[in-house]
Amino acid sequence: MSIIEELYNGNIYPPEQVTPETAHTVKEEHELGAAESALCDTLSAPQRELFDEYKKRVSHLSDLYNLEFYREGVRFGVAFLMEALGLKLPESPDEE
Repeated sequence: MSIIEELYNGNIYPPEQVTPETAHTVKEEHELGAAESALCDTLSAPQRELFDEYKKRVSHLSDLYNLEFYREGVRFGVAFLMEALGLKLPESPDEE
């Protein structure tokens, strides 16, 4: 089965392939959790709600950036492959 079919059929889920669980990332995640807990311990209930809303918005913005990075990475990969294979990329409407 082709990789496209595997992806389409749900047999491949690329985000599962990205698991940076190195000693460094585990340490950083632990330290981030400890810092967040220490901060939350000093906040009142309304401040905690505001902080939770802030984290939600930061996470959403991060997701939007990551999607754009992913899109650009795919575009770059396709363009790289096409050039390596001696194929010409179609001109985009911006280049006309």
